[in-house]
Amino acid sequence: MRPDAAAELVTAYLRVNNYFVLNDLEFHLWEDGGYRAVTDVDIVAVRHRTPVGPVHYRNTSGIVECLLGGEVDPVLGVATDRCDVIIGEVKRGEASFNPALRDPRVLHGVFTRIGDVFESSLDEVIDESGATGRAVAPRAQARLVAFGHGGSVVNGMAMSHAHMLEWLAAAMARHQELFEISVLSDPVLSILALMSRMGYPLQRTR
Repeated sequence: MRPDAAAELVTAYLRVNNYFVLNDLEFHLWEDGGYRAVTDVDIVAVRHRTPVGPVHYRNTSGIVECLLGGEVDPVLGVATDRCDVIIGEVKRGEASFNPALRDPRVLHGVFTRIGDVFESSLDEVIDESGATGRAVAPRAQARLVAFGHGGSVVNGMAMSHAHMLEWLAAAMARHQELFEISVLSDPVLSILALMSRMGYPLQRTR
């Protein structure tokens, strides 16, 4: 399987926003004595109830800080007082949703894989998510998000490649001294860190 730059960008962006990310969750239907593919969900991301700010441990010898997960992009609309679930479609071009993403059977499979984070009826969460792109409960919220080059969507949220890349670059610029000494396995963050070491500006001039 060839790496997908758009999917790698979305994964890096969500990880730095403190989400646990699952890629390419596939769903199949058994019929007529065999399986057929229904769809694959590009991104399933879960952010547990965590306040905004550095993730660190302090003792008498200093502070141990986790670089990934220290900040949250306000554009994401994260609910830090509850679990935040993103079910995402990743496109190289215009942001859009695959109709199968709203299939109740697919959404049921996604929420079952995540685990019991909603205290309300799972059927209600599935119905609201499919119809409006968002379901909110006291302990958790779920949203459908389309990631793409641009565009807008109905009954869901759209997020552009340009915004994610610029936000990541700005976050790295704010913590440049940490990124410069870090060994980064994420390919997107590694490229941005390399650019920084080579003297390229991380933030676009307007």
